[in-house]
Amino acid sequence: MIKSKFLLLAAIAITVLSSCGGNKRQLPTSNEYPVITIGAANAQMKTTYPAVLKGIQDVEIRPKVSGLITKLYVHEGETVRAGQVLFVIDNSVYQAAVRQAEAAVASAQSGISRAQSTVVQAQPALNSAQAQAATAQLTYNNSKNLYSNKVIGDYELQSAKNAYETAQASVNQARSGIQTAHSGVKQAQAALKQAQAGLASAKDNLSFCYVKSPTNGFVGSLPYKEGALVSPSSPMPVTT
Repeated sequence: MIKSKFLLLAAIAITVLSSCGGNKRQLPTSNEYPVITIGAANAQMKTTYPAVLKGIQDVEIRPKVSGLITKLYVHEGETVRAGQVLFVIDNSVYQAAVRQAEAAVASAQSGISRAQSTVVQAQPALNSAQAQAATAQLTYNNSKNLYSNKVIGDYELQSAKNAYETAQASVNQARSGIQTAHSGVKQAQAALKQAQAGLASAKDNLSFCYVKSPTNGFVGSLPYKEGALVSPSSPMPVTT
């Protein structure tokens, strides 16, 4: 009985050994993983937001005269300084207006010279008329005395009176001529002032053809190109 148990245990042991020896399995090996050293660092996060950029002040540049743009000196986003020329408007019409106004000034100056010459010429005529009137008055006074003494008759007295009245009328006419001449001088002077004002206005319009920035800043949207027609109702934004 004991022998049988020993044989059974031996058979089981051989079977186990045979089973373990016939199929050898490799034990799994440990995997290697990268190692990161953690430390303090600044992190930057970027986020995009929709926005509209506006300047502190938006200035609309409006030309004071109308015309075609012949030269554009700036572009959108460009920095500009106060007094800088932004664009130029065709100035041929305004140059012609200046020449016409200059001619009007010259004509008015000639008018003053003519009026003053009339005054100069009228004064001797008045002096002569006054001298003739004085002589005629003496003659008339003498004639009245002679008539009182019955030295002359009615005809001679009336003739002396008529001569005096005619001379006095000549004096009045000469005085009126001088007054008219002085009025002509005043009118000519007024015409000169008006012509000079017209010339100044024409020169201003000519200068307005050079559109300048009134302040420092940046050019905003620029809807115009060379050859475009602009007018005082056409704005051009400048941001400061």
